[in-house]
Amino acid sequence: MRTTRTAPPCARTVTLRTGVTGARGDRIPRLPEPVADDAEGGRGLRIVDAYADYWGLTRAPAGAKTLWAELGGRDPGAAGEGRDRGLS
Repeated sequence: MRTTRTAPPCARTVTLRTGVTGARGDRIPRLPEPVADDAEGGRGLRIVDAYADYWGLTRAPAGAKTLWAELGGRDPGAAGEGRDRGLS
């Protein structure tokens, strides 16, 4: 029998940040009321809210805005904490 040393455990946290920019800064996204099962729209922001660890809105010059979301940056043991959902 031969024994060998093993490398110490290693962990790395990776965060993906994505966003969508729109020219209409006058409309601020809000979580909609639940929609009917057969509705053809109204789920986009609810999907973002369900999967993102953090999300929010950043205003840009000339009236544009960016809705951004971060995935993977939260400690798995901290489920349900840290959602931003704000304007910046």
